[in-house]
Amino acid sequence: MDSVQCLSSFPDNYFDWIYIDANHYYEYVKKDLEVAKVKVKENGYIVCNDYTSWSVSGVTKCGVAKAVNELCLEDNWKFIFFALQGNMYYDVALQKI
Repeated sequence: MDSVQCLSSFPDNYFDWIYIDANHYYEYVKKDLEVAKVKVKENGYIVCNDYTSWSVSGVTKCGVAKAVNELCLEDNWKFIFFALQGNMYYDVALQKI
């Protein structure tokens, strides 16, 4: 099953943290985040891989940064950690405010 189906099979407020590293197109990341935000506990974390808007290796757009930024602005999540990576494939950890 895909990540949305898998996460949806768990009860709300179930996980301490969720790591998202799936399809990097905006529409898919947005769906992953929508499900993940209700599956983590109140003080839980969502960690996203490849927080960038451009894939250097794939030479294509990447929607992770846009989807993460929207989650933070629209649903009151904040950056807790920001892990740098040489090719700009950053990891970010988010927590609900």
